[in-house]
Amino acid sequence: MGVPYIESKVPSIYLSEVVHKADMSLLDELLPSHGNDHVGYDKLLLAIQVNTFACGGVAIGIKMNHSICDAFSKAMFVKTWASIARGGGQSRLPSPFFEVWKHFPPYPLKSSINTNIASKEPDSNIITIRPVTKWFMFTKEMCNELRSRLCSEYNYQSRPSLTMVLSAFIWSKIKLASSDKTLPHEVYHAINLRPKVDTLSKSYYYFGNMAVNAIAKPSLDNDESLCNSFITTIEDSVEKISRKNGLIEGLQNGTQNLRYMMQHYKRVTKGEIVSLGFSSLRSLPLYEADFGWGKPVWVTSATLMYSTTVIMIPGGASSDDTYVYINLKPDQMAKLQADQEFMSFVTKSPTFGTFVSSKI
Repeated sequence: MGVPYIESKVPSIYLSEVVHKADMSLLDELLPSHGNDHVGYDKLLLAIQVNTFACGGVAIGIKMNHSICDAFSKAMFVKTWASIARGGGQSRLPSPFFEVWKHFPPYPLKSSINTNIASKEPDSNIITIRPVTKWFMFTKEMCNELRSRLCSEYNYQSRPSLTMVLSAFIWSKIKLASSDKTLPHEVYHAINLRPKVDTLSKSYYYFGNMAVNAIAKPSLDNDESLCNSFITTIEDSVEKISRKNGLIEGLQNGTQNLRYMMQHYKRVTKGEIVSLGFSSLRSLPLYEADFGWGKPVWVTSATLMYSTTVIMIPGGASSDDTYVYINLKPDQMAKLQADQEFMSFVTKSPTFGTFVSSKI
C-alpha cells in the first residue's frame, strides 16, 4: 500500500504563530488526516505531511498506527528517519528489534470485541457528549512545589516522581470536577515495559507495543487525601507488573487478554464508572530528531481522540517544564478551569489551546 507522503504549503501563517498560539484546530490541519477523521487512514501503518510556512519554517505531521507500535517506537522511528535524511546513515544508530511478538504473543485483531469497538453504529446507551481538548503548562518549579507539599504531608518510602505527583494532582482535580460523586473511579497509567523486562537483551530498542496500563482504583472517601491515595495505589499497581506471576509473565505466557479492558470500555461509555487514562512522554527522545536544520523547537500532540485522557509532553529540548493535554467533557473542563488551586499551578503564558473533539 505504501506510505502517503504529503507536502503542504501554509503561505498565510508563520511557524511562530503556531508555536505561540497552539490552536488545536490548526495543529490538526498539519496532519495527513484532519482531526479525528480517519476515513482512509485507519488502515495505514504510517502517514506523513510536511508543512512549509511563509517564514520558511517546517512542521512535520506524523500519524502511525498504534496497533503496531507505541509512543517510544514512534519517537525512535522519527529519530532514525532524521539521521538517514541528513546523511548520517542508520549505522550510527542501533538497529531496532522487531521480535517483540516472540516474547509477548499478539492478540487477534479480528476478535468480536474489537469489531464491536470499531463499529460505526453506536450503542443506544453510550454517552455521546463531545469532549474538549485543552493543554496547560506546568513549570519544573511548580511540579517540585507539588512534590514537596505531598512529601511533607505523607511519609513515602521513596520520593514519588514528578510525573506521578503531577498525575495525582490532576486526577484529584478532575475527580472534584466530576458531576457524579458516587460513581467508582478507575485510573490507567501507561507504563513502558522496556526497562522492566530483565529477560530481554537490548529491550530498549525493541520496536512495537511494549506499553501496558497500571490500573488503580484510588479511594474516594476523603477529598483531602486524594493525591496520596492515587500515588500509593498506582505505585502498587506498577510494582505488581514486574512481580512473579504478574502482568509481564502473563503477557509472555499469552494468558492475558483484552476482555477486562473491553468490559471496562463498555462500562465507561455507558456512564457506569469514571475513568481517566494517563500517558507520560516526558522521558522519550522526542527532541533528538535532526533532519539537518537542527532539532525541533516544539513537539506536540494534536486533538486527543477520547474523553478523560491526559498526556504529558516535555516542554522543549532544554526545558524541564511539562505540557499537559487534557481531554474532558465541556462541563468538567469548565469546572477544572474554575478551580483556583489548579490554575495557580498553571503557567499563564502561552495561550491555552482549545478544540472540541469529534469523537467520544
